[in-house]
Amino acid sequence: MLSERLSSWRESVQQCGRKPTRKRVHALRVVTLRIQAEVEHKLDELPRASHEAQAMLRFGKLADRLRDALGLVRELDVWIVKLRRLRESQSETADYVPRSTMETVRQLTGLESRLTKKRQRAALKLVAEIEKRQENLMTASRDVEKVVGDSR
Repeated sequence: MLSERLSSWRESVQQCGRKPTRKRVHALRVVTLRIQAEVEHKLDELPRASHEAQAMLRFGKLADRLRDALGLVRELDVWIVKLRRLRESQSETADYVPRSTMETVRQLTGLESRLTKKRQRAALKLVAEIEKRQENLMTASRDVEKVVGDSR
C-alpha cells in the first residue's frame, strides 16, 4: 500500500539525513521516484482544484527537489565506482607494467580522490537540504497518506 511505502519513505529520509551512505541515497532516490509515480497516477483520478489533489501536487514538488539533491550525490557515487573498477582493472596486469599504465593508474587514483572529496561536500549539502525541508517533506507525505487513506 502507498500508506506503508510513505511511512517507510519518511524513515528513509530521516536515515539519509543522518548519514547519506551510497546505498541509502540510491534507495531513497528510487523509492521517491516510485512513490511520485504512484501519487501522480492517483492524482489523475482527482479534480485539480480539490484539496487532495493540491496535497499530492505539493508532495510531488517537494519530492522533485529531494530527488534533485540526491541526484548529485548519486551521480558522484556512480562515477567513483566506475573509476575504482577501471583503476583496479589497470592494476591487475602481469609481471611487467608499462610506465604509461602506471601513470594512468596514478591519474585515476587522483581523480577518484577528488571525486570522493566532492562527494563528501555534496553529502553535507544533501544533509543540510534534508534538514531544511524535512518538516515540509514529512507534512506533505502525511497529507498524501491521509488522502490515500480516505480514498480506500
